[in-house]
Amino acid sequence: MTMSGDLQTAIEEELSGANASHLADRYQTLSRAYRNPDDRDRIPPASRDQVQAYLAARLPATYQAVEAVLAQVALRLRSDWHPRSLLDLGAGPGTVMWSLLRRFTSITEVTLLEYNPHMIGLGRRLAQHAADPRLTAAHWIQADLERSLPTLTAHDGVVVAAYAVGELTATGRRALFEWAVRIRPPLLILIEPGTPKGFATILAARQHLMAHGATILAPCPADGPCPLARTSDWCHFSVRVARSRWHRQLKAARRGYEDEKFSFVALTFPGETVAWGERSPRILRHPHIGKGYLRFTLCTENRLVTRVVTRSEPGYHRFRKLKWGDALAEAGPEPDA
Repeated sequence: MTMSGDLQTAIEEELSGANASHLADRYQTLSRAYRNPDDRDRIPPASRDQVQAYLAARLPATYQAVEAVLAQVALRLRSDWHPRSLLDLGAGPGTVMWSLLRRFTSITEVTLLEYNPHMIGLGRRLAQHAADPRLTAAHWIQADLERSLPTLTAHDGVVVAAYAVGELTATGRRALFEWAVRIRPPLLILIEPGTPKGFATILAARQHLMAHGATILAPCPADGPCPLARTSDWCHFSVRVARSRWHRQLKAARRGYEDEKFSFVALTFPGETVAWGERSPRILRHPHIGKGYLRFTLCTENRLVTRVVTRSEPGYHRFRKLKWGDALAEAGPEPDA
């Protein structure tokens, strides 16, 4: 999916009349603060200028990462599962909401937690451009995940935290994991930057939640120990993001695109059955395309393996369509002769 026209219009309207060099300076300030979040209290509430800079330089990448994650999750969800609610933790300007509501038409209740009042204001302004009334009707709550999690005993839909858990302290992260165990949502999605630190956050969540009964939907092919945890490598994926003119100006970039790297895990808890089918080995890194052969690095049930597919094999042309992050089952059946 590409970004919805409503959201693109909303972004352009919000940035109309802004000064690109001014926003570039604000973005650099904001970026430095969030790259060093050891002391969260040193990160001031972003000004409206900083929020606009975030909108131009970061929202498109976050949106595309969420889209890529949801595409993988959708492959394992039952077609007759119809969640009724969305809870977004650390919602920013509502990026997840714009993407997820396009996929789940059954959702009627949207709750977004965000501690920054300028982000909440931006999210509400963007939603005014949405054709879907669920975005304008969304319930915003100003709350700091470090200090205040929703007082729920259960949740019947989708809970998402995108690029938010890693900003918490170790104590805050553990509290969020324990909270998720208590409410046991049918679908919990966590997304972090595709860095060693981001993967470490996802790995910690994976270990804690699985120890308390969660099952992985994606990307892992099994619920066992992560093979990459025993190496110096880290699990992450990539999605290409088209840069707008604002995006290029703020980053002083020449290329019309950038690659957003992300790590994620999607889990479910016993109760309402939301998943179907068997999990398949996952492709790590870009496949190597040689002369007459393809070489894949795969994450399997309990180890990393290398698989080579030669041109002489019946499935060769199907495998050529696979890319980094795909499940091997996505090669699909061999077409009829």
